[in-house]
Amino acid sequence: MVSNQQPNREQKYAKKRKRNKKATNRQFAIIAIAIGTFVLSLTALLPQATSYLESRQRYREIKTSYEQAENQQATLEIQLKKSQDPNYIQQYAREKYFLSHPGEVLLVLPTPPNPELAEAEPSFIEKILDFFRLQPETKAETEAG
Repeated sequence: MVSNQQPNREQKYAKKRKRNKKATNRQFAIIAIAIGTFVLSLTALLPQATSYLESRQRYREIKTSYEQAENQQATLEIQLKKSQDPNYIQQYAREKYFLSHPGEVLLVLPTPPNPELAEAEPSFIEKILDFFRLQPETKAETEAG
């Protein structure tokens, strides 16, 4: 009797293994189909997404150029209004072309230097002094090394 029960158990386990194998094969097939569908949908949407991004970039470029044109138009309108003023024309001619009335003498004064730039950049003498201040330290380092 022991021998009859043994094949039944093995048959039961073999059937269970077959069922489990079929179930895992089905799961793999479903996963493969899902991944394939996802990849195909991405490849179908990719050209549309790239064209959308390109159109957005082009829109930004056009918008910035439009804003620049508006700013330029505003400055040109201001210049046009100024050019219609005779006092402005006279002042501009004096400053730009050094024109004067008969008998009038124009004196051109040099523009004062910007104090912020003078403080930021050391003078020539300070540069030379800094150069010689650094020299003994480098000699001492080379002798010690």
